[in-house]
Amino acid sequence: MDCKLSSSYKIIPTRLFQTSSFSDVTVEKPITKPISNSNTRCVLSKNLEDLLYVDDLNDEEVIVCLLRRFFRQKYFTYFGKVLFFLQPDRDILTNSSQFLYSDLHNQCHLYSFLKQIFAEFISSDGVCIFFHGDSNDQLHTMNKSLIFLLKLANIQGFQGAEELNVRINDVMRLLEYWTSDSTNLMTSYKINFVGNCVESVNFIPNFATDFSSLSGHVNMKLPSIFYGLIYSILKGKNLHWITYTLPLQLVKELLNSIPHILDPIQHINNFSHMMNIMMKIGFMVDELREMNKVLLSILIFNYMSRVNLRVGNTRVGNLMELLDLVCNLLEIGIMKESNTNLKSNDIIFKAEIKKSTPEQFYNIPTALFLRLKHLIYTKINQFLIYQTVEPDKNSTKNSNRNGIVDGVGTNSTKNSNTKSTNDSSTKNSNTRYDSSTLNTNNDENINEYQLRSIIMYNNCIMDQSYQRDHSNQSGQPNQSDQSDDLNKFIINISEEMLLNKFYKVVEKKFGYPIDSEIVQRNKLLVNNLTGQMGLLTQITSQSIKLYNEQKLSNEPIEYNEQKYNEQKYNEPIEYNTKEYNMKKIIEMESKLYILNPIIKLLKYSKNSILKSLLFTNNSLHRFVGNLTFLLSYYSYINSEEYHWYFISCTTKQQHINRDIQQDIGQNIEKLEFDKCVNKLYNFYTNHIPILEICNMERNNNKVKYDLEQYTRYNYSLLYKFTNVKLHKTLKQLTNEQIVKLLFKSLNINENMYEIDKNIITIRMTIQIRILTLIEEYNTSHKKVIVIQNWYKTRKYISLKRQLINNFIRIQSLIRMKLINKTIKLQNQAKIITNQFISMII
Repeated sequence: MDCKLSSSYKIIPTRLFQTSSFSDVTVEKPITKPISNSNTRCVLSKNLEDLLYVDDLNDEEVIVCLLRRFFRQKYFTYFGKVLFFLQPDRDILTNSSQFLYSDLHNQCHLYSFLKQIFAEFISSDGVCIFFHGDSNDQLHTMNKSLIFLLKLANIQGFQGAEELNVRINDVMRLLEYWTSDSTNLMTSYKINFVGNCVESVNFIPNFATDFSSLSGHVNMKLPSIFYGLIYSILKGKNLHWITYTLPLQLVKELLNSIPHILDPIQHINNFSHMMNIMMKIGFMVDELREMNKVLLSILIFNYMSRVNLRVGNTRVGNLMELLDLVCNLLEIGIMKESNTNLKSNDIIFKAEIKKSTPEQFYNIPTALFLRLKHLIYTKINQFLIYQTVEPDKNSTKNSNRNGIVDGVGTNSTKNSNTKSTNDSSTKNSNTRYDSSTLNTNNDENINEYQLRSIIMYNNCIMDQSYQRDHSNQSGQPNQSDQSDDLNKFIINISEEMLLNKFYKVVEKKFGYPIDSEIVQRNKLLVNNLTGQMGLLTQITSQSIKLYNEQKLSNEPIEYNEQKYNEQKYNEPIEYNTKEYNMKKIIEMESKLYILNPIIKLLKYSKNSILKSLLFTNNSLHRFVGNLTFLLSYYSYINSEEYHWYFISCTTKQQHINRDIQQDIGQNIEKLEFDKCVNKLYNFYTNHIPILEICNMERNNNKVKYDLEQYTRYNYSLLYKFTNVKLHKTLKQLTNEQIVKLLFKSLNINENMYEIDKNIITIRMTIQIRILTLIEEYNTSHKKVIVIQNWYKTRKYISLKRQLINNFIRIQSLIRMKLINKTIKLQNQAKIITNQFISMII
């Protein structure tokens, strides 16, 4: 591996780590195998920028190569079907402003990679692209990729691509207003092609991982839509969208009860812009006004559940006063109706409502807001359908024109023994894409009207995504702790489900399983969760059973430990050495199914938007339950099998209190190189074995050539890499002997190629190196041929003589310099020798 390939392509041995302090560095997670800083590794030189040219590097060596590329400001690296996106630290307070990240620099690498993916998609039945990272940047990268792929489809002549690209830009802006910056939502995008047309684009969010909604025990910045609504009321702006205004004192208290940044003008303008986009995607003016009333009620419900109603000596209002205000806002007349005009059941219900406690409003803000987002995504997916498409009848059954495809708003799950309680969402799940109709054999003749898709998955590791400020303002520490356990558990399991999908797609491509402890642990975990007797299914069944019994939310949940003794939940439910109290999770999830009296109160409303949100009689929390929704999302992501690509987005180091630009200009060894290597090693090996998968892909990727043609094409390289004395005997060798001699001169092991009769099978990485050397040789050879031809075609003898004289003169000057240098060295040697002898004497 340390042989000299050419003057411009070589691999040099270098120390793996630049300092000796690696053993003293504390890491977030223990590395899987020991790394010694005394080992000598092969790393890339400055001239060799692509890992595709290098074979048999271990994980540590690859990480060092990636990190050195970053120090040379090469932020992207192709490695098989993987694009490594190593992001700089863009903290202006810690780093020099001259080293800020440049979008122009990364887009050319990302877009060229996407061009390669799109080229393969043209001749295949579909492609999966997995975006994985440790921050929100992988979601931004996926959004850029979606827009670029549509632009590329437009350039390639696909109808509808340009129109959908314009619509998606509006959709992206809209979702920014409905999502908090502090959350990381797991999302999937699906670009559907039929014939020579982009039929539609689907947005499929996993709402179980969506924490942008309101929650009583979490103090976090809300989506922009709420701030625009509040500031519009305070400043008297956008009132044509707001038909019901609250008392200013209450509006100020609502604003003070949530984290906010004092930038009212920007929020007011965003609110107006967002309303215009909502009109574009299909909402009517009256519907938007009704929706704004629901948003105001969400803020009041959140205020009722999390804030003490007595502020200092001033009483803002008691619980019933605020409830009456909500009833007026949502047009609920039962609370003001005289008992003489009500039925006995309504009178009893009215008396129960008056005994309400703040705990009963705990889940309502989250439930209503997520159902509103479900409605928004349904409108978005209807908006992102190219209307002029008229596909073949066979492909029509595969398309979904009812909004969000299976995985959003559906409770009917694959591999589940539970029954759906959501009629409208079950209707959507019946229209989901059938993977059995797709051509998975990758035939050359693809059906003109066959539905083909590019699916893009987004995932973020939990350690970075779940960072929120927990303020115990609700006065319910036990409920908060249980909810935190449930939320963390949901995030972790969602990630494991998506990685499980990735492993399945990769193993299907390879034809054999991935031999990795991480992969095997993931398979066991997902099977124990999602099977017919899995943990998620059992929790869902138990929760629905309790729901059917109509127990009150404040009653203790009976937990039959004997029934669940067959599985030890704490053993398989592990995520990065963390364990979860499954008993608490079962109790918490079961409570979410229980019928809350508030849902009956809301059903008395005349608000059309609110009525559309109450599509089940179940608890108002989310849809039916978080874990049930995970099963539905798992069913969606496992419905398709395509060729895979992977984009890994990570940062080199969180905090480096140095001037990086100055260090790069002077000496790279002064950087905290070991810590960066440690962090990348954790991300690329402990969390997901992406480096191992890369090596499997490269080793499995082989090409076959006719031995005679391959020998003829590469024959000229032997004259470059063999001794001059052997050149006379080269013509006497057979084709097989010529190939073996060439590979031996390049230090290529025999296990990297195979010769069977007249066919040679060689690894793609080796062939890339050979092609590079051939191209370099041919380029130099062409220059020599041009000079020779020019010299031979000259007719003037005087010009030839002058050219010969110039050559002779140059040669004589070189000889003179060599002679002078030799004489100078000889004289210096004599002087030193004489001085040494004189010292001895």
